[in-house]
Amino acid sequence: MKKNVLIKITGLRAGGSEDEDMELMVNGTFMQSEDKVYLSYEETDPDGMDYKCRLKLGKDEVVYSKTGILTTELYYCLGEPYESIVNTPFGTLEVEIVTEKIEYKNNPEALVDLSLDYLLTLNDEYVSNCNMKVYVQEIVNPAIL
Repeated sequence: MKKNVLIKITGLRAGGSEDEDMELMVNGTFMQSEDKVYLSYEETDPDGMDYKCRLKLGKDEVVYSKTGILTTELYYCLGEPYESIVNTPFGTLEVEIVTEKIEYKNNPEALVDLSLDYLLTLNDEYVSNCNMKVYVQEIVNPAIL
């Protein structure tokens, strides 16, 4: 069953030359199968470009995909380094992700309360240690939107 949800994604990149915080709060949809959760939402970057995004959440893995002028699919899996290509209008970036932690918190107020720690490398150069949190709540009164 599909549910309308509020999705809050926060991230921190630490290490490298500067720490960087990000926060995204969007309306989206939530679907659950036997062992996976699917989140879909749209996002607009600072330049006004729109993207369709999807998170597929499993017990030991998270898959993030983004399509638009920039396309990517990133795979976070405990104990497995993952290499991917990010296609941008300016060329491609080689990305490597080493996932250190995927933790789901038991939170009765949330459909999802996830914390993810990983190391990020771009074009064979270490960038930072990263943390991403995904918090999802059902929208029970759509008239509020």
